[in-house]
This record gives sequence, structure tokens and C-alpha cells, in this order.
Amino acid sequence: MPRRILYALAGRLVMPLAAACLGEARRAVESNLSVLFPGSGAKKLRRLALETFRQFGLGFVDLLEVSEGEGSLASVTARLEEQGRSGELRSIGAEHGAILVSPHLGNWELGAAALSAEGLNVSLVALAEQDPVVDEYRRAARRRAGVETIPVGTSFDSFLRVRRALADGRMVAMLCDRNFDEDRCSVELLGHAAEFLKTPALLSAVSRAPMLPVAFVRLPDGRYRILMGEPVQVGLDGSEQDLARSMNQVARSFGSFIGSFPTQWYNFYPYWPENRLLSPRA
Repeated sequence: MPRRILYALAGRLVMPLAAACLGEARRAVESNLSVLFPGSGAKKLRRLALETFRQFGLGFVDLLEVSEGEGSLASVTARLEEQGRSGELRSIGAEHGAILVSPHLGNWELGAAALSAEGLNVSLVALAEQDPVVDEYRRAARRRAGVETIPVGTSFDSFLRVRRALADGRMVAMLCDRNFDEDRCSVELLGHAAEFLKTPALLSAVSRAPMLPVAFVRLPDGRYRILMGEPVQVGLDGSEQDLARSMNQVARSFGSFIGSFPTQWYNFYPYWPENRLLSPRA
């Protein structure tokens, strides 16, 4: 089916219907956006939430390109606003590899594929999908794009696999703007309290690999822009104070990314601790 038809279906039918049917998720998005747009009325927040759903749908259509096979990778890189930025990443990770940390912003799966298509060795740390069929589909799509999957697990094996990937000079990509069980670090994001993963900073301390805040966001014309923050290096001692300092540096870059593209920040649950007690409303 032509891409323009898929865009029309996703943007004008499927995602608006999803926003209408998934009232709890839509209200959560509105609540999250209310922190980014203080003083906004219900109509504006509803409009922004609907745009968030729409952007998510358009990004999913774009991701289907990667799932179609290797022949589609050239079209992925062709849609980059600026090609050749892989050289910057290669330079940053020349000695110890690099930890690419990203918020749930834009199209992180497509971003990993695009970096791989530009010649970088990319490993993506990801939670397994609940449905084994869906999980294998996503892993297979990453393999076709040349992206290694490192599953998040409770064992020490995942940590060791990341260490080995960094030692081999790979780019290890991780989403870290949400916490996972006890893996958490308090940060300030856009002037508000939030909780990030602590693991990226720990990995940086033990591997000497810098953390590099990145995001892969969709532009109105359908092209994609790679956002990069300043590299963050954690001290060798890995003290709690240094870990917190480092993750707050990451949070400052994330704040800039999210502030520029707020309707591509995909948290379909109450994100901010201050807003997690949502009162039911239509």
C-alpha cells in the first residue's frame, strides 16, 4: 500500500480513533503536556494530545520501512535532514564506545537503523515484548537493519553484554527517561522532579564510555533530524553524587529536546510524580 495512504489512515483515522477510545491514555498525555504548557486550557491540551497520537502513528508507518528488509535502509538514510553525522558519533566513541541515551521521543528504533545504515555498529538495549511473536518480529526487523538487540533482564548477563559491546567500540543505545524497578535516579527535567534510569551512568563509570544524549525526531516534511547533546563522562569512582550529577546533565539535554518537540514525547501514562493521581474525567 502506498505510503501516503498509510499516512492518511494513521493520521486521520486510526490514531484519532485510538485517542477517542483510549481515554485514560489520552488524559495521561494531556496531564503530561500540562506541565510543559502551564496555564493551557482543556481545548489546547486536547489538541496537543491528539497531535501526539497522530505523530506516534506517522512514526509507526515510517518504521514499517525498516521492517521490510535491507533494501529499505537506503530510503531511511535518504530521509535524514543531515547525512554523515555518524562521523561525530564515531569520534566520540573512538576509545571506549559510546552510550547513546534517549528519552521516549521521536522514533528511536528508526534512529538506530539509520545509524547502522550509516556504518555504525549499534546495539539496542530493549525490554522484551509481552507477546513472543511481536518480540521476535521486532528483533528480526532490527537484525535486518544491522542492529543488535540486548534484552533487558534481571540477571547480570545483560550488563556483561553491554560491557562487551562497549569494549568492542559499539554504540549502545538505551532509553532512560523512565525508571525500572529499583533502577532509578532522581533528576530535574524541565524544572520538575522526574526519575531516570541510573544504569547508563553506572555503565559509563565502569566502562569509561561517555553518555551521549540523542533523539531522532520527525520533521513536518517527513524527514528526520538527529538531535545531540553534550557528551557526559562519569567519574571513575561512580559515587552516588557523581551518578546523580551525570544523569541531571543528561536531563538538561532531554529537556531541550522535549521542549522543541513536545508532541513527539510518547508517555501514555501519568509521567510526572506530581500528576500521577489523575481524577477521572471525560
